[in-house]
Amino acid sequence: FGVVNSLTIDTDAGQDTITLTSTAFTFAGDISIDGGVGNDLISVTGKFGGALDVFGSSDLDTITVSKSSVTGILTVDSGDGNDKITISSTAAGGDVFLQSGVGNDTVQVTGSTVRA
Repeated sequence: FGVVNSLTIDTDAGQDTITLTSTAFTFAGDISIDGGVGNDLISVTGKFGGALDVFGSSDLDTITVSKSSVTGILTVDSGDGNDKITISSTAAGGDVFLQSGVGNDTVQVTGSTVRA
């Protein structure tokens, strides 16, 4: 690919499975993932030099950020519905924003660190 300054994944409506893995090198640009409306499964693992934004929408979404390092801001917004957000073994150098909308949601953060 050469130099990539940003990556946007937008799957629109439907039941989507999105897996983003960046373990061999650090992705230097900002990343935005939007599962759109539908029951989505979004999984992110790796090293990210910019911001990482992950969005669900209405319906039942499962969003997992694990074994990752994010230099910039980490934002996870699951939207409305009965959603599950899991952040595990992840280090964030910027602010962290976790938001879930209306519904019976589960948010779990384990083994993770944020800047002081």
